[in-house]
Amino acid sequence: MIENFKKLGFTDDAGECYYSYRCKHMWELLRQGKFDSWFFDLLAWATNGYGLRPVRPLGWSVLFILLGGTFFFVTKSINRSKCPEPSGRRRRAIRGKDSSPREGEVSFWEDLLLSAIISSVPQEFSPLGRSRYVVVILRLLGWIFFVLFLTSLGKIA
Repeated sequence: MIENFKKLGFTDDAGECYYSYRCKHMWELLRQGKFDSWFFDLLAWATNGYGLRPVRPLGWSVLFILLGGTFFFVTKSINRSKCPEPSGRRRRAIRGKDSSPREGEVSFWEDLLLSAIISSVPQEFSPLGRSRYVVVILRLLGWIFFVLFLTSLGKIA
């Protein structure tokens, strides 16, 4: 049926047919006790919808940006390095308040900013202690979801 849809030029219907087939097949794998195949099929479904849902990697990226920013804020594991400071007006715009910050203090919005641009950590921020590992994990997840997003776009087009 999928091939017939493709031959007729109904690529959206072919994609939906393939997606529903893979979803049903995933649960058959679970019923058959093939847990390793089911697990990888579940990952393919959850991360990018078998290559047919490019919005999912974006959603996962936003989720990990929010989780990373919250983690950095709660643990206070990001500190402003001793590099030359940005101008006061720019800092207030990033921080979102007019009060002068304590030395090295980073706001929640700056933590979210760092979490969002983790693939190119600015010199202005430096992770403390074990949060360096979180930075590495977030960087790896960012690249994985970026590649999944690009492959999903390529499969749709």
